[in-house]
Amino acid sequence: MKNSGKNPQIVDYANESVIPEVLREPPLLISSHKAGWKQIQLANLELPAGGIPEIIGLQHIIFLGEWQQETEVKLVVDGKKHKIYRRPREKDRVEIVPAYVPVNSTWDQEASFLHCYLDPFFLTHCALHHPCTRSVFG
Repeated sequence: MKNSGKNPQIVDYANESVIPEVLREPPLLISSHKAGWKQIQLANLELPAGGIPEIIGLQHIIFLGEWQQETEVKLVVDGKKHKIYRRPREKDRVEIVPAYVPVNSTWDQEASFLHCYLDPFFLTHCALHHPCTRSVFG
């Protein structure tokens, strides 16, 4: 997972063709891209053991992984290294990677992922202008 010295690739997850390009696989099982949603997309991915190069996403990513067997995940977020062990049927793990933060990861077993890509400007707009956020956020 060493940085090759190259600048991280900028990734716009609003573009459906980017997902297989970044992951170097045709892993997309189903997605919301064709639904015409602009600020939020969902993608269900099934991937062999492997990883992603260092990237910077233009959207926040919320993801849930489903692991068939115990899996070691090595994650580097904004230069900070994390080693995480995932177990089968572990359903309570939700991970968030903020937009504009360099990230790369590897995993040593096949996994399924549900990704939710959120446009950061849309999220900010909702937080600032929706009437319910006033009662939630003060």
